[in-house]
Amino acid sequence: MQLWTHVVFGTAVGILGAKALGADPGLAYTVGLAVGTAAPNVDALLEIGRKHGATWVGQHGLGERGVTHSAVVVALLAGVAALAGVGVLWGLAVGWALHVVLDLWTKDGVQLLAPFSGEWYAAPPMTRLRPGRGGLVEGALLLVGGLVILAVYGPLLVEKLVR
Repeated sequence: MQLWTHVVFGTAVGILGAKALGADPGLAYTVGLAVGTAAPNVDALLEIGRKHGATWVGQHGLGERGVTHSAVVVALLAGVAALAGVGVLWGLAVGWALHVVLDLWTKDGVQLLAPFSGEWYAAPPMTRLRPGRGGLVEGALLLVGGLVILAVYGPLLVEKLVR
């Protein structure tokens, strides 16, 4: 799944989730969401290192969709957010979790328990999105996510521009 799909759709789902819980998805939370939905893909840089001779990367769950895509990191972020009670940290934790959940529905899935286990987990084959890169499903996720964000923040943006 492409990075923009994670950011746009994940941010939209996080905003709707906050609203469903009666919370106001303020700017700090929304920025945290956007960063959190993108951040797990930092592991792609480690994967590039592995492909160029850094063999220790794959051996410790640090390769693509390894530890940065694990429930362990999501739990740690949620714990920090709960202790700190800061909106941007909650957004980061929720965004990170949404990224991992979206990647569960891709062909390869994720190493959900890395670094403790290298086992790969994915949604059952019949339920996977199979978005490919830039396919129809991915385009639909981007469109829906963009419309949600526009519906929530569009009026605020227009109000600021009109003043």
